[in-house]
Parts: sequence; structure tokens; C-alpha cells
Amino acid sequence: MVSVVIGHQATSVTIVGHGLEIPERFKLAPGIHVQPNIPAFSPEVAAEGCQTPHELFAVLSMRDIATFSIEVEHKGGPGALGTKAWNALWHFHLLSVACGSPAFPLFTVSEGTNFTEFGVSNRNLIVNPVEQLKAVTVQQLAWARRSRSRFDRLVRDARFGVAIRYFGNSHYLFDMESRVMLLWAGIEALLEVEAEQSRRIALYCALMFDSDVAAKARQYERVKKAYGVRSRVVHGKRLTQAARRESYSTGSEILVRLLAKAVDLGRVPTQKELDSLATSGKLK
Repeated sequence: MVSVVIGHQATSVTIVGHGLEIPERFKLAPGIHVQPNIPAFSPEVAAEGCQTPHELFAVLSMRDIATFSIEVEHKGGPGALGTKAWNALWHFHLLSVACGSPAFPLFTVSEGTNFTEFGVSNRNLIVNPVEQLKAVTVQQLAWARRSRSRFDRLVRDARFGVAIRYFGNSHYLFDMESRVMLLWAGIEALLEVEAEQSRRIALYCALMFDSDVAAKARQYERVKKAYGVRSRVVHGKRLTQAARRESYSTGSEILVRLLAKAVDLGRVPTQKELDSLATSGKLK
């Protein structure tokens, strides 16, 4: 169960995360900063501030993989601070899209009157660390800040909402095959593709990715090939560990690029719009 626990009379809460290397403290929104700092605490402090043994186990194990945090500040009382912090959990998805790499919330830390309060902000008690941390640039953080309002609106779009959840959830899965299938399910949901999947998905991706005609042709072939590997995974064909890992990495990259393009546009293009764009050219 995901929780955000606010200490008595607290005016701030820190959501500890994993996956990114943040260069410096950066303001994402009023009262919301992403930072490289990780709160330091002892096992005894955690034991006093966690409500259950399961939470204590999760906090102590997740502490070892923590790489950054988001600090949320609000002086309107613990209820308003809790609501603001709960909504700030979406910033991990926003940062994932901005940086093109997964970012996970782990747990919350909030200073109370008598002791520090902890809450587990990830529904998975065991989180696999990413294979390689993403070094974030200030430019990517600036994109996240500029795009925040568009992202918030798009989260309420059914197709975007499904795709961003599938992207986020895929990285928690233990085996590569399941990750690959969930990532491509997100791509299919975002592009609203139900028939002629291989060609249509490759075509729509090529249209949405910013590039010249020659690069779009290469993207088309690359996505089509990647979808073919996805089909082999779905149908239980044997693949090497390296092939499964590459398929996961490629699917993740394609989906997060599509999500970023939708945020830039402020909308998810319709199938009719993409089909119209595909047929607007002519042979020379």
C-alpha cells in the first residue's frame, strides 16, 4: 500500500527516490524541489518512525538504493501538505519522461514533533535497482518544469494515462519478458493500434519522432524490427539474455520518447490524424 506520512506540525516532507543522478537542487514547482540529497537516519530512528515491521523492512532496504529525493514544502497544515506530497508522486513519472529513464519513488521522511515519521511510497516492498543510473542535466530538469502543466493535463487522457503507468510499472518486473510485453502494451495503447500492428506502430512512431525523412525511414525499420522481437517474446520463442535485455531497453526508449512527444504537443495524436499525415506525401 502506498502511503505518504506527515509528521505532527511538519511543514515539509521528503520523498526519497531511485534511478536518477540529480546535479543540483532544482525547483520543479512552487514548494517542490528535486535534489541529490538523501536524508540520513539510523535503523533505530527508522524503527521508531515506521508503523509496521513490513514498512521498516522496506525503508531500510530501499535506503541502500536511494539516489535522489523530492522535497515538498507547505505551511497550510499537515492535511494540505499530505495532499500536495501525494500529488507530487506524479513528478517521478514526469522526471522519467523528461530524462528518458525510469525514476521510482521509494519512501517518505517527515520530521515530527517527537520523532521522524516514515511512509512507503512504493507499492512494491522490494524494488530492483536500475542497471545504470541516469545522469540528469539541468536542461532536462528545465523541460520537466516547463512541461509540468501539460503533463498534468495529459495524465487524465485515457491513452496517455495507461501508457505512462505501463512504462512506470514495467521496470519493477523481475523478468525481461514481462517488461517487454508491458512496454509494448503501453506503446499500442498510446498509439491506439489494434490491427496491422507491426507496420502501423512503426509508421506512427516514425511520424511522431522529430527527424528528417531519411531518419524517419530508419526509425520505421528499427521499430518494425523491435516489434518483431516483441512478438517472439510474446509467443514464447527462445531468446538469449542479451536479446531480451536489448528488447527491454529498446521498448523502454521508444515508449518514453512517444510520451515526451505527446507532452511537447500537449495532446495525444489521434489515429485519424496520424493516418492523414502518413498519406499527405507523394512520390516524385
